[in-house]
Amino acid sequence: MRCNSNVMKAICSKIYYNSITSLSLYYTTLKISDYEILTSSKILIYVFVQGCNILDNDENEISLDKIFEQTPNVEKFAFDTYGVPDGLTNKIMENMTAVLKGNYVKYFSVKGFVFSPNFVPNLLCAFIKKAAAPNAEFRFLNCMGFDKQYFQIKKAVDEMIEEWDISDHQKPVIEIFS
Repeated sequence: MRCNSNVMKAICSKIYYNSITSLSLYYTTLKISDYEILTSSKILIYVFVQGCNILDNDENEISLDKIFEQTPNVEKFAFDTYGVPDGLTNKIMENMTAVLKGNYVKYFSVKGFVFSPNFVPNLLCAFIKKAAAPNAEFRFLNCMGFDKQYFQIKKAVDEMIEEWDISDHQKPVIEIFS
């Protein structure tokens, strides 16, 4: 589903039940209440959001965990934005892990959400282990604040993959780019 913000508002105000399997949003601003309606489909499996602002009722940007919370059962989730400082904090990662209901995520990608300076790499590993379906792909792009942090997170992820007690061909592919 692709539409500009005016069309989206008109649609959202009239939808009571939807049965979409895929949702793509591009370069728009919408309220979290509209996003909740758009993602309320029980059969939604793919969400792609690029360059969008999702706001609360006070016009403040919603954090990634609140956005992901609306789609805890999707198999593919991608959210691309631009340089959100502290977009991936320990609390946000804990909240995202808490809403997961099992290993069903086949593709997860975030771009532009910068890890907070005190981010604990094992929280990322816990999220991936709880989320990953066999052969899943996880991508974290343009998320690093500095090189030392990149190497700490990369080391923790590499150790997790090596120690993960599943067959090698079922282990996820994890890409982390600064």
